[in-house]
Amino acid sequence: MLSSSGFSHAPRARSLLAYMVERYQSGAVRDLQEYAIGLSVFRRDVATYSTVDDPVVRVQVGRLRRKLDEYYATEGRSSGIHISIPARGYVPEVVLQHSPRVVPRIAVDRLSYLGEEAEVASFNRGLNEELTYQLHQMPDMAFVLGQETAGAELPEGWRATHKLSGSLRADSGTLRVTLRLLDVQRNSVAWSSQTDVDRALSIEQQTRLSQACCVALRKYLQQGG
Repeated sequence: MLSSSGFSHAPRARSLLAYMVERYQSGAVRDLQEYAIGLSVFRRDVATYSTVDDPVVRVQVGRLRRKLDEYYATEGRSSGIHISIPARGYVPEVVLQHSPRVVPRIAVDRLSYLGEEAEVASFNRGLNEELTYQLHQMPDMAFVLGQETAGAELPEGWRATHKLSGSLRADSGTLRVTLRLLDVQRNSVAWSSQTDVDRALSIEQQTRLSQACCVALRKYLQQGG
């Protein structure tokens, strides 16, 4: 903030703000009174200084309030910390601003089956249907089937931030789903996970496997991924 264009050419405002915030952070609020500020920041003579006759603190704090308003309207618009000076008093108010959470927009490709068994291929088709359903139960996330985006009516400006793809493999005793989440902007794999369940080609197992995949994906995204 002190190096921003609004403060870089205003040495009095810089010194005043630095002093006030430092005293606030250290808990020395007794130093945030008009008389103390006049002596410490504006170097008034303790023998002659009178807040009645010399309004320097009131004037400069008024200017500081305007500069803070200008800063947060321009360069500090996305700042994570908001500092203000109350209309009465000189103890600053400091508020942490949480940036709005960016909702992931995920294009979902259907899971491919890496095998030749007709029964498992049929199971995989049902698994894709169940996974699509489970994904759309996840709050605060937007999904669209990746293979259908070309002809879909999507909201104006909608663009995927990630792409979810994966595969199903099977042996005599195990079904394994591997998922990969691609960061579209970076064109790199942001996350990958494998989920194993016993081989049981049933709707119940499709549900169990899909839910386990969604739990793993949700955990990653909620951690800020």
